[in-house]
Amino acid sequence: MKRLILFLIYVILLSPVTLSQTTFLDIPITGTKEEMINKLKSKGFQEKECWMEGFYEDNECILILVTENDTVVQLDLINKRWNDNINAKMIFTRLYYGLQSNIYYKEISFAEKNKMYEAVFYQVNSNGIANKNNVLKIKMMHGNGNKYTVGLFFYNK
Repeated sequence: MKRLILFLIYVILLSPVTLSQTTFLDIPITGTKEEMINKLKSKGFQEKECWMEGFYEDNECILILVTENDTVVQLDLINKRWNDNINAKMIFTRLYYGLQSNIYYKEISFAEKNKMYEAVFYQVNSNGIANKNNVLKIKMMHGNGNKYTVGLFFYNK
């Protein structure tokens, strides 16, 4: 009986939410830019001229919203801090393995080229089916000299 109760609690707590849209901080990436900005402000992000700034996973980030016909279709989140290759790779790896072990994401591709890394995931719905319209990309990017940063790119096609 005790095992049954624990199993039911486990199923209830880990039941995936049906995902029809890409989400960031439990905010669907959809709607107008103004609506999205207001939702992100409620999560602590601050509006700047053409972008927003805030914290994600204890990292100060720049957030850029991309729209089509005044509807948000993409959210780019880029670590504001530039790191050496080793530290940037550690940040990338932590995000990569976190998504790889998450039942709500399915890895589609991983690539490494010239010390640059990129991984692409689809979000998975409650039936365990990957939605090709809900894409999350993690990318380690190279700046000047030996400086690197990591970005998360959320696409809602």
